[in-house]
Amino acid sequence: MWDHATGRSKGYGFVSFRTKEDAEAAIEQMQGVQIGSRHVRVGWAQHKQEEICRTQDADTIDRSDPSNTNVYLGNIAPETTELDLNNHFIVYGPIVEVKLHKKGGYGFVKYLMHDSAVNAIIGSRGRELHGRVLKLAWGKNLNAAANNKNGTSNNRMNLGSATLVLNNVAAALQARGTLRLDAIVESIIHAPGCISPDVGGPSSRVLS
Repeated sequence: MWDHATGRSKGYGFVSFRTKEDAEAAIEQMQGVQIGSRHVRVGWAQHKQEEICRTQDADTIDRSDPSNTNVYLGNIAPETTELDLNNHFIVYGPIVEVKLHKKGGYGFVKYLMHDSAVNAIIGSRGRELHGRVLKLAWGKNLNAAANNKNGTSNNRMNLGSATLVLNNVAAALQARGTLRLDAIVESIIHAPGCISPDVGGPSSRVLS
């Protein structure tokens, strides 16, 4: 690692190994070995993300993203499968979906309930899967993203569905001679909040 301000070495560095066994062998064999003019001290690296996770309790994690059910998983071993992840995390609650990105060594577990996701983040801190300690954090909040994207369109669809139902009822009543269809259609089209024919709503199409 280099100090960008001075251009000089900070006197330490990091090496990433494929397996925990390889890393343990390196620590054992390289401890005290002379490299250049110095004897090196070797040990496990401490990642900032892990430090943060260890200081957070369930309430803090809960409040940090109160509607999220999507858990990010990092440092996943290459031999891990989606079934492995499912079996490992199902103990915290019902799972909706598991996604594994093998090339990047990361994945996501989406739970049915928020509390299950919180428990997974807390409960799996420091736990190993296939020799690697998993990193856990909140993934992208898919629930919030979906609500923001579909909120307006859902309202329009609900209004359209209501208009369609009223049209069908009106048609059935008119067929029985109970009501005049043209009067009912007129009241539906001009009712507050309904979609009018000039914007291509369902009322203009169903009754044409």
